[in-house]
Amino acid sequence: MLHLLADVVSDQVETAQPPEFTALFVKTLLLVGVLLAITFFALWVLKRIAGGRFEVARRESLVNIIERKGLTPKVSLWVVEIEEQKYLIVEAHSGVSCTPIAEKKA
Repeated sequence: MLHLLADVVSDQVETAQPPEFTALFVKTLLLVGVLLAITFFALWVLKRIAGGRFEVARRESLVNIIERKGLTPKVSLWVVEIEEQKYLIVEAHSGVSCTPIAEKKA
């Protein structure tokens, strides 16, 4: 019985075809290309259907930097706006100071 089983296994090993790696590689590349195309198409369709609703919502910031001016490598002047009030901020190696800027009345 074992002898017959050994003959069957040896016959199967001899008749097995070596895998064609080139064909498998080409099939794999084609499959990856198709999957990428489907993914990009689905994203394009979703973008068209959503009408731009996937964009990041930009909320109005409470703090806006109007201008920055470097006087020396260690000293800078900043004009910032916080809740519609402008401030002059001086940043130096000794510390930071903040002064409100009066609005000009026309």
